[in-house]
Amino acid sequence: MTEHMTSHCLRHFFISKCVEAGVNFLTIAQWVGHSSIKMIQEVYAHLSPEFKNSEMQKLQLGIGNGNANRAADVSGNPPAPEKKVDSGGA
Repeated sequence: MTEHMTSHCLRHFFISKCVEAGVNFLTIAQWVGHSSIKMIQEVYAHLSPEFKNSEMQKLQLGIGNGNANRAADVSGNPPAPEKKVDSGGA
């Protein structure tokens, strides 16, 4: 361990990576010795993919998109193409 890398830094890094990978908060809390998930939720929840996606949907709805299921998620997946309906006329 370098003088700039403390055990606290490693613990924070581990928890952050677990949250980013989608590991259940209760599981993480148990692994690191927390008595509840409260600390994980308060400090690390913003890192979770689900949180990022839900916040992005709020933003898109707020700016008038109105179609959150078309939005690209934070993992970089593109939105699904819109299906055109044939009106039957020429």
